[in-house]
Amino acid sequence: MLARFYRAVGYIERNLDRPIRLNEVAAAANYSPYHFSRMFKAMTGDSVTEYVRRRRLTVAADRLLADGEISLMQLALDVGFESQESFTKAFKSMFNVTPGNYRKNKDPMRLLYRDPYGHSEHIHLSYQLEKEPEIITRPGMKVVGMAHNFVDRDLSLKEVWSGFKPEMDGVPNRVGKLGFGIYEAYYEAGEEVGFTYWCAVEVNNFDEVPEGFQAREIPEQQYAVFLHRGPLPNLHKTLKYIWGSWLPKSKYEYVSSPELEIYPANYVATEKDAELQLYIPISLQP
Repeated sequence: MLARFYRAVGYIERNLDRPIRLNEVAAAANYSPYHFSRMFKAMTGDSVTEYVRRRRLTVAADRLLADGEISLMQLALDVGFESQESFTKAFKSMFNVTPGNYRKNKDPMRLLYRDPYGHSEHIHLSYQLEKEPEIITRPGMKVVGMAHNFVDRDLSLKEVWSGFKPEMDGVPNRVGKLGFGIYEAYYEAGEEVGFTYWCAVEVNNFDEVPEGFQAREIPEQQYAVFLHRGPLPNLHKTLKYIWGSWLPKSKYEYVSSPELEIYPANYVATEKDAELQLYIPISLQP
C-alpha cells in the first residue's frame, strides 16, 4: 500500500508544472479517486488539490532565492500557474509576502513550506496508536435517507444530521433505532474534490419512501469496525489513525464500497463519552 502511495506522490512531483487532476494521481497509485482522496488527506493533512498548490508555491519560493534571473512570469508558468497575477495572489496568501519582496528579503521562512510527503511523516503517524478493529461481515441492508453533495471542506456532520434527525422516526418500515452516515461517490468539481454523504435509516422494504428521500441497497461486505469515542469534532483524529496508520500496516486493503458511520439512538455529538462506530470496507490482501 505504501509503495503505491509514494508512486502517487512521485507523480505529483514530476508534474508540478502542469494541471494535475485527482483521477490521474489516484490512477498512478492504482486506487479509485474516492479511496485515494480519503487516504491522502488522512496521511498528509491536505487534500490533493491543496497539497499540489502548497508544493508548487514551495518550489517557487526555493527558485526565487536560488535563481535571481528568472522572471516572475516564467516562474509562474514553470510551477503550473496560468498567469503572474494568479501566482502572486497565491504566493502572498501562503507566505504573507509578494514574490518580489520575498526574493528581495531573502528570508526562507521554512516553517511555512510544504515539503514532499516522506517516510518520516509516515513513521511518526504509524506509532501514535496501536488499536485493532473488529473484523466482521455485515449483511446487506436497505436504507432510506437524504443524500447531500459536498466539496471536502464544506461537510458539516452537525448540520446535515440536525436536518435529518427530526424526520428519522417518521420513516415508514424502519428497522431498529440506529442512524447511518454513508460516504461514497467522490468526484471532481472544478478544482475541488466532491463526494456524496447520506443520512439514512434501515428499512425492511421500499414500499413507502417519503417525498424528498431516496432509497438504496447496501451490499453485504466485510468491514474493519472502529469505535470512535468522544465529541464529533474529534472524528478526524480517528480517521487519520485508520487511513494513515492502521490500514497501511494491516493485512487488509480497502474495497471501493460505501463506508458507514453508525450512530446509536440518542447520540449527542458534543458529549465527551459519545460513541459511534466506523465501518471501513476491506478485503484480505492477495
